[in-house]
Amino acid sequence: MKKLSWSGNIRELKNLVERVILISNKDIIELEDFADEYKSGPQKTSKTSIPEVGSMTLDEVEKNMVVKALDHYNNNISKAAKSLGLSRAALYRRMEKFGISI
Repeated sequence: MKKLSWSGNIRELKNLVERVILISNKDIIELEDFADEYKSGPQKTSKTSIPEVGSMTLDEVEKNMVVKALDHYNNNISKAAKSLGLSRAALYRRMEKFGISI
């Protein structure tokens, strides 16, 4: 596990462990289960494509959309919130949830 490349944060490790537990259907999980799922697990997507099912968690998709909306509207909270169908307060809550600051 230490030799695997972790480009993300602790959330990436947490998601890997959850996927392995759900997919393995074993009582005892082996190192190979992690390595196999790590190789076939979520892959980074291009900025213009829609992620394939199972490649990202809903939280990751939501965070990505919030970041893209803020970038698109040059950190204008009102415009970004409106484009996402959120109130300003709801957008601020999501920004806090995902640790996004402007």
